[in-house]
Amino acid sequence: MKIPKIPRKILGMILLFAGIVFISSYYHHSIPVILASIAIYVIHLTLMLTDITTVLKNKISLLRDKIDSLATEKQLDKPIEIKLEKIDNNEWIALLEKCNFTDEELKIIKMRRRGWTHLNIAVELKYHERSISRKIKKIEQKIESHYHNA
Repeated sequence: MKIPKIPRKILGMILLFAGIVFISSYYHHSIPVILASIAIYVIHLTLMLTDITTVLKNKISLLRDKIDSLATEKQLDKPIEIKLEKIDNNEWIALLEKCNFTDEELKIIKMRRRGWTHLNIAVELKYHERSISRKIKKIEQKIESHYHNA
């Protein structure tokens, strides 16, 4: 079981609270004094937790904004138009026999023909997006060389 990290302020408050309760019970202070000190520390902890949640909410909103800007910048939602999607099934049968595609290239071709983006393919095959772009260019070169030789 992973133990969560406790911020130093909260840990200090908990230790201070425990010390006050121990001292109060040792010196036989009245119950109202103990309850008042407990109430003060509960209020203080609540304020600290609201500060922490505010900071976390701000960081989350900044990350969401950054993700949205990257998505619009790279247009991750839209599949990128390339030649692989424009080839009909009969041509693919001939290309599969003559171009000697590797198993990995065949996986990429299937994904691209289904409209997957370079990023989606990269995530699925555990590659960098640029590597997928290079592999797709290599596939296109094989196809072009087949058409030039035919």
